[in-house]
Amino acid sequence: MSVKAEQAQAAPPRTELVVAELDELEERPAKQLTEVRAERDELAVAERVLERVSEELADERASVAPAPLVLTNLEVKR
Repeated sequence: MSVKAEQAQAAPPRTELVVAELDELEERPAKQLTEVRAERDELAVAERVLERVSEELADERASVAPAPLVLTNLEVKR
């Protein structure tokens, strides 16, 4: 077998390599987009939870009236 024939069997043609590289480059942004969307969804959920907890805390604070200050038996000493 000639050297050229061995090389042809050992390595895929250049066009296949280029196509494979382009496929990989095409997949990267798609994967990143999927990850970004998942992160954005998680952030939206966390934001809703934070808003709900903040509202609950504000309601609790509003429902607790401060105790009245009662002053009795005050003496002023000089």
